[in-house]
Amino acid sequence: MCGIIFHSIKQPIDYKDLVIRNKRRGPDYLSTKNTPAGYFTSTVLHLRGNTLTQQPLESDKGDILCYNGQIFDSFEVPDECNDGVLLLNILSSLSDDDLRDYLLNIADPCAFVYYSTSTRSTFFGRDTLGRRSLLMSSSDDGILVSSIPDPSLSWEECDATILYELKDDQSLIKHQRDTSIKLNRMIPEKDTVENIPCDILDQFRHILTQVVDRRVRSIPTHKETGSSLRECKVAVLFSGGIDCTMVAHLASKILPKSEPIELINVAFCATPNPSIDTLREVCSRAPDRQTAMEAVEELQKLHPGREFRLVNVDITAEDYNTEKQTIIELMYPKNTVMDLSLAAPLYFASRGQGYLYNSKEDYTAQARVLLSGLGADEALGGYGRHRVAYQKGGWDVLADELEMDLDRLPSRNLGRDDRVLSHHSREVRFPFLAQPLLRWLSTIPLHLKADFRQTELGDKRLLRTLAVSEGLVSASNRAKRAMQFGSRSSRMDGAGASKAKGDDIIKIN
Repeated sequence: MCGIIFHSIKQPIDYKDLVIRNKRRGPDYLSTKNTPAGYFTSTVLHLRGNTLTQQPLESDKGDILCYNGQIFDSFEVPDECNDGVLLLNILSSLSDDDLRDYLLNIADPCAFVYYSTSTRSTFFGRDTLGRRSLLMSSSDDGILVSSIPDPSLSWEECDATILYELKDDQSLIKHQRDTSIKLNRMIPEKDTVENIPCDILDQFRHILTQVVDRRVRSIPTHKETGSSLRECKVAVLFSGGIDCTMVAHLASKILPKSEPIELINVAFCATPNPSIDTLREVCSRAPDRQTAMEAVEELQKLHPGREFRLVNVDITAEDYNTEKQTIIELMYPKNTVMDLSLAAPLYFASRGQGYLYNSKEDYTAQARVLLSGLGADEALGGYGRHRVAYQKGGWDVLADELEMDLDRLPSRNLGRDDRVLSHHSREVRFPFLAQPLLRWLSTIPLHLKADFRQTELGDKRLLRTLAVSEGLVSASNRAKRAMQFGSRSSRMDGAGASKAKGDDIIKIN
């Protein structure tokens, strides 16, 4: 992972603060290349290959690549290799037309800036789902592109449905992508709910396990921890819900038994100046804390040889207010009360400062890789509005709602979440948003993924059935809960605290 800065301005500008902000994302290396096309800067967080690969990358032809991403599914990357280097070799070998087509269809999670000597253009953009942040600030002097905003400037999210091409005459061309996903609209022949066929369940298990595998394998050891505890490379953003519990379960099946897995759970306490005992007692009542404790016990029974470290991150009102301005600046140009209530739990989860549930000892999360269950609701019909859509208009209206959710993914909040989570030098990975999984799920009938003819728990039916078959019986019965309510972050600035509305605008100081 890395931070990216590019500016096309011919005269050097002072963007020292922007470099400092991007270096939080990538503290291991920083470099800038000054070229006739502009200034290319990368900061690097070493997560791939045996040794750190310096960026920006440059080919023998003089092509330049700033790459913030991971190749999981597009092509095989040997453990000892760096995916950015392999990607640059591919891009430099393509014809002009093939280059544009390749960048238009880039599907693995990434943001990039690429200068091509043959086209004399600088291309920049994000993957087709927008899982990595990239922002643009335009002025009469040129274009400034960055992974993180400087709040003194005006920024807009780079649209993930567009590949941007900046010509050497400073004209900007926007190439439109087709990111739409069409679902199988086959309607069940019978009115009764039937069991999911074994072959469908087995295929789902295989593909989901494979995408988790690719996201937890070959993470390099980055430093001595200075702790008597074994090093931890992987953590799960953990509410105890079915999505993240399944991710943790599959990761445990894949990783060597000797490797611990951190499960990071965040809860907020609005009580002013609480004692440690009061803080922990109040946070222990947060809905997500309670389900997390239940879920880790179930995981431990299924994986008796695994060390699961449940990291309880308790946030006081004072701590929240101290960090609030930083969170607001990171999530910009997202700027509503709702954005803040969703960004805050992610920010503090990534900071990772809490205590271990078992020993009660203070602890800071070690893992640089965070796994998230985000995407399961969109792909498998997990939102309450999906049930409402079915009740209003049956299968066709449900299909419309699901397709709309999937089509909106590139324009929603993944860039915001990436900025907030990466601030503490960690990278988040989303198994449920892996393209091979989304493609396969789009081919199977709706009623196998979600069936709202069931009065209860018809949402994410396929995932719930898989959970039961894997022994996650308690997790399979948990209803969805919004993060801001489960962690109680909504009580810090939301209706419970200041009567603010979710769509109220927050101004940057």
